[in-house]
Amino acid sequence: MRVGSCSATVVAYVMFAVTHPGHFEVMFRPDLYRDDDSGLREARDAAFDLLYKTARASMSASPDEDITGVVVAGWAMSHGLATLWRTGNLRGRLDGDPSAVAEHVAKGVVELGRMSARSLGQDR
Repeated sequence: MRVGSCSATVVAYVMFAVTHPGHFEVMFRPDLYRDDDSGLREARDAAFDLLYKTARASMSASPDEDITGVVVAGWAMSHGLATLWRTGNLRGRLDGDPSAVAEHVAKGVVELGRMSARSLGQDR
């Protein structure tokens, strides 16, 4: 996955969290929604499917390749960054425009991937 496309997705996620904090909060608070709501389940599945398809296309992954780990890692990174940004925990560490911060973090994720590959003996 290219850093540019990755950072664009991260920026969109962070900007949604920053500009719609109430929606962002409710989306991840099971005590605030009904899990048996079929519309909610459909929306949740559609959102994950979109992430999955976007990652598959970005990676040029084969149709039978399971990329769930990549999708969840990207989601976790985006969500974590959005949460850290919203709560002010990045002040003094990563300041500025969310686009620049996302690009910086995306480059860090690429390096983490390299480190993980080395530790797993999967150097390329």
